[in-house]
Amino acid sequence: MARPVWTPRTPEDQAALDTLVVAVRRADTAEEAMWTAAQAARARGVPADRVAAIVGRGRSTVYRELERRVETDPA
Repeated sequence: MARPVWTPRTPEDQAALDTLVVAVRRADTAEEAMWTAAQAARARGVPADRVAAIVGRGRSTVYRELERRVETDPA
């Protein structure tokens, strides 16, 4: 049996959820911009370990994310 969807009980609960949604969207946008900049840096020859140090992710994550972007690039 599926767990019921939680619904806010007070306007303050809804306001907290609304704030969370805005923060998540802002973070998603910032992360997209970060990976776009990382891709551009790698294209200019910046080593993956330097990119990883700057973005705060492991080198394998950098490779995986940038490879995924190349595979899904519509161009």
